[in-house]
Amino acid sequence: MKIVGMEIKQGQFTSSDKREIVYNNLVLHTTSDVLEIVRDESGKVKKWGLGAKVETHKVKNDEEVLESVFGVKNISEQFLSGLIGKDVNIYYNVYGKIEKIEVVKA
Repeated sequence: MKIVGMEIKQGQFTSSDKREIVYNNLVLHTTSDVLEIVRDESGKVKKWGLGAKVETHKVKNDEEVLESVFGVKNISEQFLSGLIGKDVNIYYNVYGKIEKIEVVKA
């Protein structure tokens, strides 16, 4: 997938159990190619896709977390902006959180 943009989203909201939740996330916007045809047992098309799809991925905007995810010390705006247009692999842990993002070597 290719990183096409990123932004910081921060704020707070009240959870269903009335707790104030504060969030501060780095949100990555990616695109990936889609060429998919899914058929059922009888051969009838159930799902198909062509072109590209857009996805978002969020990482806690915390220095330690970002350093762990990207494998780089002292994450800077310059480093992050250098990721725009790069192909990456994103790995999630069993809890659905991003564990690692690595740039695909050409």
